[in-house]
Amino acid sequence: LTSLKGHSGAIMDMDFSANGKFLATCADDRAIFVWSTKHWKEKDHKYIRYNVDYDHASLIRWSPDSKAFIYNRYSDNLIEVCKLVRKPDGWISSLAKALTYPKVHNDEIIGMGIDQNGKYIMTCSSGTDMIIWDLKGVELAKVETYLMNNYAAKVSPCGTFVAVSGFAPDVKVWEVQFNKTSGEFKQVCRAFELTGHTSGVFDFAFNADSTQIATLSKDKTWKLYNIKIQYTKGEDPHLLKTGKFNSEGKKIKNCTFT
Repeated sequence: LTSLKGHSGAIMDMDFSANGKFLATCADDRAIFVWSTKHWKEKDHKYIRYNVDYDHASLIRWSPDSKAFIYNRYSDNLIEVCKLVRKPDGWISSLAKALTYPKVHNDEIIGMGIDQNGKYIMTCSSGTDMIIWDLKGVELAKVETYLMNNYAAKVSPCGTFVAVSGFAPDVKVWEVQFNKTSGEFKQVCRAFELTGHTSGVFDFAFNADSTQIATLSKDKTWKLYNIKIQYTKGEDPHLLKTGKFNSEGKKIKNCTFT
């Protein structure tokens, strides 16, 4: 369709807004670009730049309402929130830092996500810790993954689950619970695990309706699981398909649903 040019360094991460109007990209050139998707067929691509002072962003995620995004300051190893300031015509007049979360991770942040309902944010380090935050930067829960090292962490599209994979061969999934009446946070409890690999799981991905998970392992196999189960009654995920992949000397470490 097009090529977006503007960064002067390696692209670290990118994310589309939920309303489909924007793409946010971050690079090691200390810049974050927010691109307008409706201008991609034009010769000049409309974007606005945000500079990350004395650092660069390594991860970036949009809020569900497409009015803000969070990013990880790589060197400082903490999360900041940036809000969009709009013009009357709907385009962005500026990007403004709204909040800096406390630094709690000692190891590099390798995964983060926002619940689609806007109730919580998840961050996860390459160590063995995962943090659940509220949107104001208050820590709600700290989870020990017991994976020796974490490789990937995701929030499910439905917002019910957070999951982590790592050096151990299992993907661990937790449910983030809120009071149905008051909406207040209750707890993070273990939901289920995806088993079957014989080595660490590099990456995994939820499908759009959070009923399946695909995994990619160091053992050179991929697996597809059905997670539409009654896990509260002890039902385990069902393995739907498995297969092998040949990396031919290349390191394949990413997994996604299309």
